[in-house]
Formats: sequence, structure tokens, C-alpha cells
Amino acid sequence: MFGRRLSLLIFLSDDFLHLNYLDRVCHGEPWLLLDNFKNTWLGDRSFFNFFRPLVEVSLAFDYLTGKGSPITFHITAVLLHFSNSLLVYFIAAHLTKTKSLTALTAASLFAVAPNHCETVAWILSRSDLLVTFFYLASILAFLIADSRSETKDRLSSAFSLLSCLGLVFSLLCKEAAISLPFVLLALSLSRGTASKNARFHSGNFFIALLYLAWRSFSIGSLYGGYSGSLGELLSSSLGTRWFESEALFQVFHPFNLAYFDKSHLIRLVSRITWFALGLCVLINIRRLEEKQATFLFLLFWTVFSLLPSLQILGVNAYMAGSRIVYLSAAPFMIFLALLLETKQLRVSSALYKTALLSLFVTMTWAAKMNNQAWLEAGRTIEKLQRDLVSLVEIDRNTKVVVFDLPQNIKGAHCFAYQGILQGMLKPPVTANDLSRQVIALDFQPLFDGFIDAYTLQEALQHKEKYRVYRYDRRSEKFISYEKPISKKEYSTIEASFKASKAEEASFISLYYDLKAACDLNSLLGIGVKDLKLKKKTSLYFAWPDDPDHDYSAPFLPIKANEKKDLLYMPISDYRNWLASEKLSLLRMTMPKELYEVRAEPTIALQPLSAVSPRLVAEEADNAHLNRVELRQEIALNWDATAMNLDCDELWLEGGEKYVAFNHYTRLSRDDKPLKKAHLKVRLKAKKGRYILKAVDFPESGWYQLRVLPIKDGKPCGLASNTVIVFKD
Repeated sequence: MFGRRLSLLIFLSDDFLHLNYLDRVCHGEPWLLLDNFKNTWLGDRSFFNFFRPLVEVSLAFDYLTGKGSPITFHITAVLLHFSNSLLVYFIAAHLTKTKSLTALTAASLFAVAPNHCETVAWILSRSDLLVTFFYLASILAFLIADSRSETKDRLSSAFSLLSCLGLVFSLLCKEAAISLPFVLLALSLSRGTASKNARFHSGNFFIALLYLAWRSFSIGSLYGGYSGSLGELLSSSLGTRWFESEALFQVFHPFNLAYFDKSHLIRLVSRITWFALGLCVLINIRRLEEKQATFLFLLFWTVFSLLPSLQILGVNAYMAGSRIVYLSAAPFMIFLALLLETKQLRVSSALYKTALLSLFVTMTWAAKMNNQAWLEAGRTIEKLQRDLVSLVEIDRNTKVVVFDLPQNIKGAHCFAYQGILQGMLKPPVTANDLSRQVIALDFQPLFDGFIDAYTLQEALQHKEKYRVYRYDRRSEKFISYEKPISKKEYSTIEASFKASKAEEASFISLYYDLKAACDLNSLLGIGVKDLKLKKKTSLYFAWPDDPDHDYSAPFLPIKANEKKDLLYMPISDYRNWLASEKLSLLRMTMPKELYEVRAEPTIALQPLSAVSPRLVAEEADNAHLNRVELRQEIALNWDATAMNLDCDELWLEGGEKYVAFNHYTRLSRDDKPLKKAHLKVRLKAKKGRYILKAVDFPESGWYQLRVLPIKDGKPCGLASNTVIVFKD
């Protein structure tokens, strides 16, 4: 529809969620924009619970003026980034008493920072660009008003009003702006004008309280952020993001690992540069007193503006999530530049200027390379979308089932859940709505490194309804998938120990000959009878012939003093396993202390169905296989007759709204009952039918259900596959 496009000028990831929405807004449903002012962003609470109405207005304006072309969105992003760099210049100029070189240095460092590639290249990072624009504009307007306050002229009042408006607009763009009233107060304190501006600051805090009240009313939550499993995962990793090295390390060391490996020369240059900058600060620490208040304010602004964003996301080694540092980079770059004004020793001054120049050069180079990920992702997704449409057109009477879609490409976002795939198959991207013709098995619905093997079997067994394809990362093509399914239960195969190799000082790897082809019903049984652990650890698995994937090798956590003879790893649920053409060797990596206890742990390859029941939704929506829409009632069929474990009963468990089972253990299925179950029903027979009613789920949303085998009141074996219930 949009004609020929450049690779960068393409939509990615969450962009596709907004395109159909924007198309409706610009073609007869403009009131949808108003819904964002009184509801969650796009009205979807299953994965995020944000209040960002002004961002959607901005996107709608771009969509209308550019007639849906991605070029318009990207031009606006570049213009906003340039505007933010200018605002950094003017703020730095005010703080440094119009020292143009210092201000230009701050603006230049901000403009080329490699942390900003995600913010500028990804359309849906518009929220970060806009919140920063209004945030900086509010600070600049306050600085102008404060400098003219002695004259008490109308311009001073006008700029104070503009600063308040900047606060309002920034709050309507992103939650991170809640730090602005505190930052403005800190700025006033640093300038010694807090009492004089008391009325102004009181008004700002009143605006912030009104915003929090309206936002809480609109989204039904004071906290907001990502919801469901994703929200719980991020909340549980808060300490990791705040206090462990990776997230904060990437802020100062923003090199995408895909392009700059750990031994790359530029990494060494960067560390030397930061060391030189830090050394100059220490040498001249006493000379900073003349601007102590300004330096303290800039540090406060940096930390305080970063914390709300770090509450939600972190930054990984591939720079994914780096948009969270966009706003806080402004005060930090001003801080670095402001040190130029300190009266340093001649040697120290020369060293500092050289270090800043080195920082600018290395950051420019890193930004150029980091952007390559977004160029590559744009080209890949453009081709992937065309190929999907072509697959649909082959036969409209059958549905296309795909798996192994890329979550990201070298850190650039591609897919996260089903809605993104559906968005790229709806108008205006396609002429007609094809979203119900394609099923992605990767989303359960929380994206992870595995899929439901039983659901894949269902699609393969009904070729009259489904055509199954695997996306091959290397060739960037969809390949027809026809893995054989075992007709009978094969006997347990013990893999023999082949070799050992020390990987690191604290880990060791063992290799096993599988002696079997890849199967869709495979389970690893690991003998742990003689292992006595003093602390929690994990076993890691990999196979030499698996392709590149987003996720590292699957792992199996083991608790300290766990009293079990056998642990189960449902290996056929992993995309890596299913994507492999053949499997010959299995590598198991373990902590060295485990190896020293028992040199050759027993590993058996056996049927998954021998230890796990099966659960099927009788009236499952054909567009989603084992996903069903609940209106009045639905029938669930369970079957544990293939299990060779003796269990007394089965439990049908239903999780809480928007929570996926795999969130708790990071495994595709486990042997632990839910701590918080929305539904729990005891099933006496090994096979049967259960009627699920709409009253069982009073709130709208999606829920996961599974069956767990129980022996003597305790779980045995593994939980079943998952059925996902959607209730409007």
C-alpha cells in the first residue's frame, strides 16, 4: 500500500498495534483519540497499563499528514531529537551564563549518544521524545522566568505559565514526567529562589496531584506500568536493574554486543575515557565548589529522572530498553560539559578536553553501529510481512501456523505478543484483514523461548485446516514444517556420557549421544538422586546444531536439599529443539561442585506424555488453536491415560488475569501448584470433560488453565499444556 520503502523507514514491534487504530481515527472515528484521555493507552490492559494520550494525538497527526507512510513518523522523530538537543543547548547556556562552547559541548554529546538509537529509530518511542521535549521546555521556560523575576514584567509571568503548560503536556506523554515538579524545585533551591517561587512550585505539585488522580481514574491504578506476568516479572527484577551492573553499566558503556564484542578496541578506549574524566573530577574536586549547587542539581536531575523509567525497564547488552535513559542523558551531558568551566590545572584541563573529544568520537561511532540493528530489523520485518501475506494467499481455506518468529534482531524489537502479528496483517498494512488467517505459536501469550508442543501436534495432524511453517533465522524464510510425530510410546533411551570439557573455572560441560531423532513429544529425565546441593543452582542444556536464537540455552533450576530422584525438562516445548533439523548431541553444563559430587548424571530421553496430562478446549477458536473465547460456557477435555506415573487425582488450575504460568519458573511447564489460583477444581478421573462457565471469570481479560497431576496431596509429574481463555 505504501509502495517501495527504505529498510529503516518501516514499522516494528508495537508500531503495528497502533496502525489499524490510527487508520480508524483518520477514517471516520476521531473520537477514539479522546478515549485515550479517559482510558488505558489503546484500551489494552493485558500487557501494559499506561496513560499517554498526547502521544497518540502526535502519532495521529503524523499518520494523517503522511497518509500512513512511515517516512513521516521517522522525520518527526528526527526533528524532535534535534529540538531536544537545541533545548539542551539553551538550558546549558543559561546554567553556564551563556558560555556557548560549554553549551555546544553538552548539546553535541546529547545528540550523538548511542543510547538514543532505540528512541529515535523506533516509532513507538515517540513517548520518550515528546516527554523529553516538554520536560526540557518547561525547565527552560522556568529558567527564563526566574532570571526575569526581579523585573516582575509580564514576560516573566508568561514564561512561568509556559513552564506549567510544559509540565501538563509532559505528564500527558509519559509517566516519567512525574519527577519534573521535584526537579524544578531542586533547580530553584540551587539558585536560591525557592521561597520567591513558592507559589509556582505549589502550583506544579497541585498539577501533579490532579494528574495522578485523573490517571488513576482512567487506568484504574495508581502505579500503572506493565501488567500481568510482564509486570510481575519486571517488579521481581527491580533490585537487579537498580543495583546490579548490567543496566547501569550499559548507560555509561552503550555498545551493542552484536557489533562490539567484549574484546573490541572501542570498549577499551571508552573505559580509558571515562577513567580520565573521573580522574579530572577528583583532581579538581575542591575547585567545583564555585558551582557546587549547579553540579548537585544536575546530579539530582539525572538520578531522579532515571528512577521512574528504571522502575519499568532495564537496558541489556544489546541496548534493548535504552530509551529509558533518553531523558536523564540531558542533565548528565550538561554536567560533563559544565566541568569545562572549572578552573583546572593546565594539564588537567588539556586531559579533560581530550577525554571529552574522545567521548564524542567513540559515541558517534557507537551510535552509527548501534543503528545498524534497526536497519537490519526493518529490512527483515518488511520481508517477513510480505512472505506471510504470500503464504496466506496460497490457500485461503487453510490457516497458516508459524513459529520461531524473532523477538528482536540484535536488540531491535520485532515481536512480543500476538497483537503485533495481527497488526501487520490488518489495514492499512494490508488491503484486507488477514489477521485471523495466521496463528503464531510463539506467544503463550507471554513471549518466551518455548511453545506448546501439543498445539503444534494438533496443527500437524489436521493438514486440511492448517499449514505449518518455521521461520528460519539464517535464510530469513518460512520453511514448511513436517516433523514426524511418534505413533507409539517409545521406550526410555539412556544417553551415554561422551566427553567432558572445562568451560570455565566454576562450570563444566558433559556431552551425551542422543541416539534419536528430534521428536515432538520429548522429555529429558535427569537423575539427581545422589546430588546434595547446599544452595540453589541450575543445569543448562544446549545442542550443537541449533540455529541462533534470542534466548540462551534452556535451564533447569534445582533447589537446595531438594528430595527428588528425577527432574524433568520438557525439551520438546523449546523452539530451539523444534527448529533443529537433526539432533545428535546434547550438552549439559553444570556448576563444578555438582560434577565433583557425581561425574556422570543419568539423562534419559522419554515421551513427554508419560509424565504430563493433555488439556484441550473443545470449542477452541480455529484462529487460535488451543485458545478459546468464553461467552456462556465452554467444554475442556483432559486426558492423563498415557501417563506412566501413578497419580491419585488431577487439579484443574486457572491463573489470575493476564498472568502466564511460565512467569513463575521460566519453564514451559512445571510441577508446582499456583500460589495464587483464580480457579482450582479437583478432577478424580484420568480422563474426562469439564464445563467452564462465564461466571467462573467475572472480569474481562485472558486467563490460562492447565491440569496438574497429584499423588498423596503433592504434585507428581508435570503440568499439562496450557489453554488460554479470552473473556470480553
